[in-house]
Amino acid sequence: MLGASICSFIAIIGICLLALSGPLCANLPEDPAEYAKWEAGLRKAVEKTTDMPTSEAIEKLGIWIVQLSQECSPNWEKGDRPVFHAAQAALLAIPGHAQYYRDRILKAREEYEHTPPEMGPHPAKLVDEQRQGFGAMAHLPSVETVRVLGEFLADERGEIGGPGKPPMVSEGRSMEPSNSSYALQSLHTLPLANKPVTAPHVYYDSDLETYRRWFARIKSGNATFRFEGDPTEYDLAGPAPPEKLKRIAAARQRDEQRSHRQQTAAGTADPATTAPAPSTSGGKALSRTPALFAILAVLAAGAWYFLRRRNSPPT
Repeated sequence: MLGASICSFIAIIGICLLALSGPLCANLPEDPAEYAKWEAGLRKAVEKTTDMPTSEAIEKLGIWIVQLSQECSPNWEKGDRPVFHAAQAALLAIPGHAQYYRDRILKAREEYEHTPPEMGPHPAKLVDEQRQGFGAMAHLPSVETVRVLGEFLADERGEIGGPGKPPMVSEGRSMEPSNSSYALQSLHTLPLANKPVTAPHVYYDSDLETYRRWFARIKSGNATFRFEGDPTEYDLAGPAPPEKLKRIAAARQRDEQRSHRQQTAAGTADPATTAPAPSTSGGKALSRTPALFAILAVLAAGAWYFLRRRNSPPT
């Protein structure tokens, strides 16, 4: 039941995205011949984007990627999804693909924040740019994408109850998800190897800081990242140079050795320094011993006097 509900929700989102534009505004053909014709036509359309201006090509390819990435929607491809992968490869080959979405999202945010509430209380354009931009970047595994999404983790404008943050909403405005919320979801969707959160889903309150720390270590030069199926280790400038990898490996080895020494020291510490303190209750029992003997002596004397009186002849 839950799976069906999730699929229904994703299908609705996919249908909403179909309204944006592009040749995927109807369900994919069910007839094999028509499907093959559709697939061949879209692959040619992807190839033709190389002749378009960069911004136009990014926009078209991104729309196709988002539309074809909804698994439960009517636009989920058959087989190995050749159209999706062709569009993905074409977009990844364009320098500035993630920067393009970053600029559009930030521009929409600025326009929204500087629009008087009575003129535009609903952030429709901003949300459209967020959904399209972050939706596309979630399927663009590149250094540029990780850099842009990582920086967006700090942008909590519009988020209600962000970690340690009050609501940042102007009076009369409706709420919209923050860029940090979208960035968290998109980063976790990317095929990153050794993700900082291993669960299939991430949650804003509990996982945002984890991803922020992960990105901070990469940004500071103390860690690298890689994508599944790719052995290359990357930093935010591209493939990490060998000297950086050696330095990070040496630092990791020192940390592991230090941790091992601490654990060993904790397990073989001097018994004299780790012996448990004398039992407080035992000390109190010993201190009460004289009093206990005194009480027993009084009871014994009382018993002797009672027996003596009982055995004495009546007077």
